Amino acid sequence: MCLKAVMQALSKNLVANFALVMLAAFAAPSLAQNADPQEAGSLEADSVIFDKAQSALKADGNVNIEKAGQTLRADKVVWKQSEDVLRADGNVALTDIDGTRTQAQSMVLNNQLSAGEIYKFRSVLPNQARFEAEQAEQSPEAVILQDAGYTACPECDDPDSYPLWRLRASQINYDKVKQDVVYKNIRLEVGGVPLFYSPYFNHPGPKVVRRSGFLTPRFASSTTFGAGFETPYYFDLAPNYDLTLTPRVSEKQDPYLASSWRHLVAAGHYEITNYLHKSDDVLLTSDPDQDLNLGVEAVGDFTFGQWNTKFAIKDANDDLFFRRYKIDSLDQMESNAVATRYSDHGYIQVSAYKYRSVLNNQTDKTVNQVLPSVTQRINFENLLAGGQMSLTNNFRHEQRALGLDISLAESSLDWTRQFGPSHGVIWELHNRLQVNAYHYDESAEDPIQSDNAPKTLAANSASLRASYPLQRLGDTTTQTLTPEAQLVLASDNERYQDVPYISTPKLDLTKSSLFQLSAPNSEASRVNLGVSHDLQHVNGLSTEFFIGQSYNISASDYTYASGYVLQGDVGYEGQDSRLSLTQNLRLDPSDNSTLRNQVSAQYSTKGISLGSTYSFFAAGQTATESKKEQSVRVDWEMSDSWTLQANHRRDLRNKRDVKSSADFVYEDICTILRVSLSRDYAEFDNIEPETSISITFVLKTLGGNP
Repeated sequence: MCLKAVMQALSKNLVANFALVMLAAFAAPSLAQNADPQEAGSLEADSVIFDKAQSALKADGNVNIEKAGQTLRADKVVWKQSEDVLRADGNVALTDIDGTRTQAQSMVLNNQLSAGEIYKFRSVLPNQARFEAEQAEQSPEAVILQDAGYTACPECDDPDSYPLWRLRASQINYDKVKQDVVYKNIRLEVGGVPLFYSPYFNHPGPKVVRRSGFLTPRFASSTTFGAGFETPYYFDLAPNYDLTLTPRVSEKQDPYLASSWRHLVAAGHYEITNYLHKSDDVLLTSDPDQDLNLGVEAVGDFTFGQWNTKFAIKDANDDLFFRRYKIDSLDQMESNAVATRYSDHGYIQVSAYKYRSVLNNQTDKTVNQVLPSVTQRINFENLLAGGQMSLTNNFRHEQRALGLDISLAESSLDWTRQFGPSHGVIWELHNRLQVNAYHYDESAEDPIQSDNAPKTLAANSASLRASYPLQRLGDTTTQTLTPEAQLVLASDNERYQDVPYISTPKLDLTKSSLFQLSAPNSEASRVNLGVSHDLQHVNGLSTEFFIGQSYNISASDYTYASGYVLQGDVGYEGQDSRLSLTQNLRLDPSDNSTLRNQVSAQYSTKGISLGSTYSFFAAGQTATESKKEQSVRVDWEMSDSWTLQANHRRDLRNKRDVKSSADFVYEDICTILRVSLSRDYAEFDNIEPETSISITFVLKTLGGNP
C-alpha cells in the first residue's frame, strides 16, 4: 500500500473516532445513554462539524450512519438535535434491517431513521420487487407514495427501457402493520403500454404468507363454453383450513362454479373439491331432462394410533362429467377407503371400493362395489427348511348391479429359498399354495346358473429357477451374460373356470414377468428359458438385450402361457446429451405373429428433449380389439424464460388423432405467462371433438400464495 493510501486511511479513522466522541458528548439521550453499540449507532464521514449555536451536527463526504441495524449513506447529512430531524442529500441510500434498500435524492428523517419524507426515490424489497415515487412519507406504521410505480421485474440494462410489467398509481399506501398495499387510480402497463385501469386495487404486503383475496385469473376459450375466464377467490378462514371458490363465466354457458375445501386436523388432512354447473346443453349431459351437472373429488390421509387411513372419492351425476368438463379423461370413476395397520411381521388392511365405468356399459361381469375387503399378511420369523415363508389371507364381498354378488375367502401361502452360487449357478425354489372358498348370492335380479359352481377350490404351483451369470471385465467395457431356466409345475386349474365371471387365465409375458410365479389359479405348467446380455462402455454407451421363451407343458389350453419375449435397450449418455432406444416384443409361438410390440426413443440435449413411442397389441392382449398407437413429445427450453411442451397422440389402427396439446410458458423472476392449446378428438356418446385455448398471466410477488 502506498504512503498516500495509508495517510488517507489514517485520516479517515481519526475523523470517525472524532465523530463518535462528538456523538457521545452531544447526542440525544436515546443515543448517548444506551450502552448497546448497535442501538447507540455510529457515524463516519470525510468531515464532521458540530454547530453549537444551532445544536446541529454536519457531516460531509462519504457519510455512513449505522443505527439499530439500519445503514444510511449520503454525500451530506445535517442532524438538528433539538428538532430530532436528520436531513440527508446527494446519493442517499438507506438499507433497512430486513434488507430493503432505498435510494433517493434527499431524505428528511427522525433520529431513529424510521419516519420522515423522501424525495425522488426508488426502493428495492428483499424479494427484489421495486417501488419508485416522486415523494414518500414514511413512518414505523406505513409508507405513503405519491405518483408511484411497482414492479417485480429485473432492472433493464437500458435505463430508459420499460419493465415487462409495472403497476402505476397516483398513490400507494403500504401499511406495515396490516401488511396491506393499497393503490389509488392504478393502471397496469405491459412494456410501457397501459392495458388495465382501476380506481382501487390492493394486495398483501411482502411479509404475508397467505391471505383472503383473488388469485390469478385464467382466460380460456373452447368449442363448448366459448370464450370465458375464471377468477378464483381464496378464503383464509383459519391457519388449518381454507376455501377457494372458482367461478367460470363463459360466452355460451351459464356460470360454472368449483369449490375446494382444505382442512388440516390433528390426525391428518383432507381436501374436497365440488363442481356445479346448470346447463341445458346436450353436449354436457347424457340425460336431456337433467340440467344440473354435479361432480365431486376428495382425498384424505389420517393416522389414528397404529392405523393409517386413506380415502379417495370421485363421483358425478353423469358418467362422462369429468370428460365433458375437461377435468380428466379417465375411463373409470373410483372411490375407496383403506385402513392399514403395520407391524414388525406384516400388516392388516380393511378397505372398500366403488367402481363406475365411464365408457363401457355395465355387464354381469362388472363389479360395482367391493365391500368389505379384509387382508392380512404374516411374515414368519423362523425359517422353514432354510426358506422365507409368508401367509396372506383375504376376505371380500363383490357386488354387481347385474348378475350375482360373490363373497370370497382366500388364503395364499408362499415359501421361497435361494441357494448361494454353487459352481457359479444361483438356484431359487418358490412354492405357492392357494385355497379359495366362494359364496354365491342368487337373489340377484338376473341370476345365472350357479348350481354346479364350485364352492371350495385349491391350487398349487412350484418353480425351480437357475441362473448362471458370466462377467467379462475389459479395459473399456464390462459385459455380463446371464442364461436362465425355470421349470414351473402347476396343478390342474380348469375347475376355476366354473367360478362365475372369472376371467380366462393368461400371462402377459415380459422380461420381468417371464420368470415370476403367478397366482396358482391362473398359472400353467411351463418351461421358461432366457438369456440376457448387458454391456457398459466407459464412453457412456450401454446396451441390454434379452430373449426368452415360455413353453406350455400343461394339459390345459393356456393360450397366453407360452410365447417368445424379446427386449432390447440401447443407451448413450454424453456430457451434454442422452439417447435411449427400447423395444419390447412378444411373438406367438404357433406362427411367430406379433402379439405385442412397444418401441420408444428418447433424446435430450441442452435445452431440448424429444420422445416418441409406438405401441401395438394384438386382439385379446389388452382389449377385445387390437390396439395400435403412436405418441410424440417435445420439451424445448427456447430461451432462459421461454419453454414449449407439446404432445400428440394418434390411433394408427383407426387412422385418427386422439389428442394434441401445446403449452407455451414464459417465466422470469417477476412474471409467469402460460398459453395452453389442446385439441381433443374424442367422439362417443354426445361428446364431440373440441379445441381449447387458455391463458394464465401471473404477476409474481403480489403477496404470498395460499
